[in-house]
Amino acid sequence: MIKQEKIETVKNLSSSLKEATSFVLLNYQGLGVEPLRRLRTELEKNNSSLRVAKNTLLKRALNEIGITVPKETLQEPTAILTSKAEDFSPFKVLVNFIKETSLPKIKLGFWDKKFIGKTEILKLTLIPSRQELISQLIGCLSSPLYNLNFVLDYNLNTFINTLKQIKTKKT
Repeated sequence: MIKQEKIETVKNLSSSLKEATSFVLLNYQGLGVEPLRRLRTELEKNNSSLRVAKNTLLKRALNEIGITVPKETLQEPTAILTSKAEDFSPFKVLVNFIKETSLPKIKLGFWDKKFIGKTEILKLTLIPSRQELISQLIGCLSSPLYNLNFVLDYNLNTFINTLKQIKTKKT
């Protein structure tokens, strides 16, 4: 890469990192082209992207936005998952992909203006999505109403059935 290309790459990386609500640094070593393409496709569906970057350029981009990472983090080949999603769906896609293929390896994450490790990322994937939480809340709120309706209808239905039995006995 010539110097101008490197400057443009650093600018693009730093702007995508600024816009992201969270990002994860990954070691993609050993991951083939086809699995990497599948992962990118799945992540794009969740308002996030995966990009391979040179460690030195990534370090400069992170420094431009005021983030310093430990030296050992940028030793091996690095891919960066940037997410604009407000929930943890990109993390869930990544963790499910890792369960399938055992690659890539999570180096470090950044969410809510602080670094998070692999264990925190795994814990965040256990949190239900916003849509799931809304569904659970609606289920919890509507369940007592259905039960109340059943209880109130039960006495009325029993009374109606009793009247029907009396009517059939008289005829």
